[in-house]
Order: sequence, then C-alpha cells, then structure tokens
Amino acid sequence: MELLCSSTKPTKNARLRFTMQNDLDILRQVLVENPFEDPSRWQSINNSINAITGKDFSVRATREHTEYLLKLFAKEDLSKLRKSGTEESYLEKERLLQEITDLKRDFCNKSILKPKLNITSKSKKEGSKTREAALVNCSNKSSLIAVTNITPSNIETQVDDNQDCQIVDIENLHSNPDSPLNPEESSSSSSTLLVPYKSRKRNYNDQQVKSDILKYLRERSDKENRLKEQQIEIENKRIQLKEQKLLLEEQKYQIEKEERLSLIENMKNQQQLLANVIAQLTTNKN
Repeated sequence: MELLCSSTKPTKNARLRFTMQNDLDILRQVLVENPFEDPSRWQSINNSINAITGKDFSVRATREHTEYLLKLFAKEDLSKLRKSGTEESYLEKERLLQEITDLKRDFCNKSILKPKLNITSKSKKEGSKTREAALVNCSNKSSLIAVTNITPSNIETQVDDNQDCQIVDIENLHSNPDSPLNPEESSSSSSTLLVPYKSRKRNYNDQQVKSDILKYLRERSDKENRLKEQQIEIENKRIQLKEQKLLLEEQKYQIEKEERLSLIENMKNQQQLLANVIAQLTTNKN
C-alpha cells in the first residue's frame, strides 16, 4: 500500500506517489537530521526531498509517509514495505528503518525518564522553620495571655513578713495606669488591694503552659515529617519500578532487534545462495 500525496502545484487532479527511491531518500534525510529531537526539522527534510526528487511533496505528506513506513516495519509487514526495486534497495530500506526506529526509541526514552525525587532534606528544613516560627508566636501569645489575664480576682494576697508591700487603688489603677503609685492617695480610696511589690504569685504557671504548647508543636511537626518521608519513599519506589519496567522493555527490544537482524542476514544469505545456484545451472546449460 502506497501513501498518496496531493501536489501543491496548480495542475488539476495531479497526485504524487512515493517510489522506492523516494522512500530511501526520505529515510536517509530523516536519519541525518533527526526530527524526533526537533519536530521543526521536518520542514528542512521536506525541502531537501523536494530538491532531490524534483517533486512537490508537502511537509505533512512526508512526515506521515515516514510514520507509515515505521509502523509497517514495527509490524514486520515486509511485503508492503517492498516495492519495485532491487534486493539491495530492500536491504538498505530495512536497515534505515531499523536505525530510525532505534533513534526514535532513544529520544522517547529520554523524554520519559525523570530524576528521582530527593526532597527529604528540604522538607526537614521547612518543618524546622515552621516549628521555630510557631515557637516565637507561642512565646508572644503566652506573654499576652499572662498580661491580659491579670485581674484583681486572680491575684493572691499572700505577703511574707519580710516583703515590702504597697496599697494599690484599683479604681485609679484602671483609670490611669501610667500614674505612679502613691500610698497617701491610695489610702483614701474605698476599694483597695494589698499586692506584693517584689513578687506576685499567680494562680497559673506560664512556664507550664509554654512547655505544653511546645511539646504539642514538636509532636505535630515530627508527625508531619514522618508522613512526608513516607510519601517520598513511596514515590521513589514508584519511580524505581517504572525504571525497572523501562529496562525490561529495553532488554526485550534489544533481543527482538538481534532476532530481526539475524533474520535479515539469513534472508540475505539464502538469496545469495539461490543466486549462486541459478548462476551455476545457467553455466551448466551453456
């Protein structure tokens, strides 16, 4: 089966056919320029073919005809690959198709393979930064809680005998917190509170709160890091399996390639032997 191409020339109903020689010219040019690396090279290939053959094939027709020949070769449909031509043309065509198939496979494999994911250290650094930021926020929030939660109701009035104390006017303290404490002014207030000056004992422990929050943050960060490490390990295993599959396919392809080359060589030897027998019979008749 031959692929037909509509000519771009103004001649009405003109159609171009790919001959055996056209196939050889196209395959040689494809092998030289390698359009699988850069598809834009099909234009250059087509220009060269048109210059060589004197025909006016389109870029699409040249590309699709090349793909058609590669598909026939992959299916080992040698009968359709062989057109009118010599045995040498057949062998050269099959050799070119084999080399182009190898070239195409190599560039396809390069585009599929990707580097392994190696982001464990990056994840740990991100987790460390997140934990440090959380600790800073926790410290600020704890200080804010310690300040805002101080009220007259939660201040204990335990005073040691050796401690200096002052009488604090609660009403004046709330209305004007910046004013200095004056024992004489505060003595006339009806609502007073005895507060230790050197030390104040609160009904909660700020250090314990900080410790609990830090412990929780560390546990959560460790859990997230373990989860990320498990995900990375699973992804690495998946990539490893994919690479093993590609390796097996490559080995299978190499075996098939050797078998195909061996078959071509055997056919060539048989044809040479047959030619020798025919030549000998012709000589005997003469």
